[in-house]
Amino acid sequence: MPEFTSTKKNDPLARAASPQIAEQNAAQATSDFEQASQMQFSPTPGSILRMQRTSGNQAVMRYLAQRTSYLEDIRSDYSSSAPMTGQPVTSPSSGGSYLPSGPAPVTGQPVSSPGTPSSSLPATGPRTGTPVVAPPTNSPPAQSPAPPSEVPADQQDTADERVAAARKMVAELKSIGTKYGQPETRDWSDKTVADCSKFVQWLLEAAGQDNMMGGREGATTAQMQQWIMDATDTEKVQDAFRTDSPQPGDVMMWEHHVGLVVAVAQEGDTQYMAFAAMGSSGASIIGEKDGKLWLKVKDTDQIDTFGSGAFLGYWTP
Repeated sequence: MPEFTSTKKNDPLARAASPQIAEQNAAQATSDFEQASQMQFSPTPGSILRMQRTSGNQAVMRYLAQRTSYLEDIRSDYSSSAPMTGQPVTSPSSGGSYLPSGPAPVTGQPVSSPGTPSSSLPATGPRTGTPVVAPPTNSPPAQSPAPPSEVPADQQDTADERVAAARKMVAELKSIGTKYGQPETRDWSDKTVADCSKFVQWLLEAAGQDNMMGGREGATTAQMQQWIMDATDTEKVQDAFRTDSPQPGDVMMWEHHVGLVVAVAQEGDTQYMAFAAMGSSGASIIGEKDGKLWLKVKDTDQIDTFGSGAFLGYWTP
């Protein structure tokens, strides 16, 4: 920057040449320099001129260099701190939305941070710039219904009684050598001949649940199905039964056959079961051998073959 000179009597630069005025200007420039160094705003052009006249170009250059370094420090400190608005800044990872330190966004516009779901400010409300917390991306899982195995204690007791009665009835009829048959007139006291529904009614009576499906008067497969449809308030027989998640003690129904589930086991992702029934080869437990279950619940095609007509499913009394 070149030195300023003047020969005009009234020129401020000429007056500055006198020792007294130069001393005053130097003191003022020093004051300006110290004040400008401590303040966060730029000095006036007048103070820069006074500094140049009294201290020379090198002093001005040193001041500007210090000023530049100071501003860089301020900018660095500011960028690493929260905006000077008095409002908190929520980290994107915390689920909130980051609002810049500038003017608040227009209400109703989405405000979001990178990598987080967008959220909207309310349609009405103050433009305060307060962080808007985004709604959770995943709703908490719904409460699952109790698995079929979790039944009331009294209901579980009656199921256990049915299972015990079924196993005992199979053993008894095998020892007698009961044959499968459907005589025109049923003789409930005659255990040498029986069909599937008579077998189930016998085991229910042995378990003390004689009238569970209408008693002896309703002890046919068709009447049992109708009784279950009435109990479940269904109009279609298929809707009264389920084809998965059997429980021990469940009634197991085909279109023209009926049995009772006596065992269920889970092995990994596969569920196995066994049931008791009276078939053409006599009373037996199907799906169990040497204490191990082998009949897969999901294998409904195979289950179909053990009854008469299509397999309908299971019903828990």
